[in-house]
Amino acid sequence: MIAVFLAGTTAICGAGWLICWVASAALAKYMTDKGYKLPSNNEMKNCCNYVWEHLFHIK
Repeated sequence: MIAVFLAGTTAICGAGWLICWVASAALAKYMTDKGYKLPSNNEMKNCCNYVWEHLFHIK
């Protein structure tokens, strides 16, 4: 019974990860097709830090 529960939760998490990955890849493809400059690694790091801080209300 617990194995079925764990398999179900794993499948749900996997589906969520896949949907998020496809959405991110589609956004990157759209940006390159429209000629937008993709962010540098430093810009991505700064943006990720900003999001983490606001997600967990870190000041």
